[in-house]
Amino acid sequence: MEIKSLELFLSGENIEVFKDIHLKLHSNIKQSDYIDLKMNNYREFLSLYKDSYVILLKRNDVYIGLLVFAYDKYKKVAYLEELIVSNEYRNKGYGSKLIKKMKNILKKKSIRIIETDSLNYEEAIYFYEKQEFKKINVKMSKVHSIHNDISAFQKMLCKI
Repeated sequence: MEIKSLELFLSGENIEVFKDIHLKLHSNIKQSDYIDLKMNNYREFLSLYKDSYVILLKRNDVYIGLLVFAYDKYKKVAYLEELIVSNEYRNKGYGSKLIKKMKNILKKKSIRIIETDSLNYEEAIYFYEKQEFKKINVKMSKVHSIHNDISAFQKMLCKI
């Protein structure tokens, strides 16, 4: 079983392609409203960051992971917007593979800091800490998420 990665520049023109991929990766989500909200978040993300990328992992013809990030070449900071690995492929190193690919891209662009906001639950925090991210602070936010309407987000930072 071959694993392939695809690195794509994220733009307004190709953003709708990720709608289907999201639905497949979030197999536990039946709400198209949530996916529409994610697409709107991506559009907002694109308006903030010109240099935005998606890294996709495919096993045979099935998408198993996705990572969305952007960087500010003047501030020399990257922002990890989203990392998803399909439930059946978690804890097999694919999330780490996505992070490693992102770090390699950023190193070539002389970016040395990555920020992210993770839902503040143990599994996610443990994963990011394994990837050399450090906790910065926690903020509460009223958002529509797959978990509930009020979420605590853990701000995390990684130096590369």
